[in-house]
Amino acid sequence: TGGGTFRDLMLGKRAFWVEEWEYIVLCGLSALATFLFWDSVAHSLNLSKDDMWLFWGDTIGIGAFCCIGAISGIRAGARPLIA
Repeated sequence: TGGGTFRDLMLGKRAFWVEEWEYIVLCGLSALATFLFWDSVAHSLNLSKDDMWLFWGDTIGIGAFCCIGAISGIRAGARPLIA
């Protein structure tokens, strides 16, 4: 929600999570679940922080959020280079 909040404020809009509180709840629950269960899940599935699945998952997520942010900027009337 940090980058989206900054984007919305720069576009002169209210932060999206003020009106759509589900995002804050989802972020909080995801963070809490990761904090509480990472060790046991990683051990049972033989995962490590250096695995390629983590790199690719993060890469896809960042790409998706960049596209969503750019579309939000364009819909708000920003030029494509700025969005």
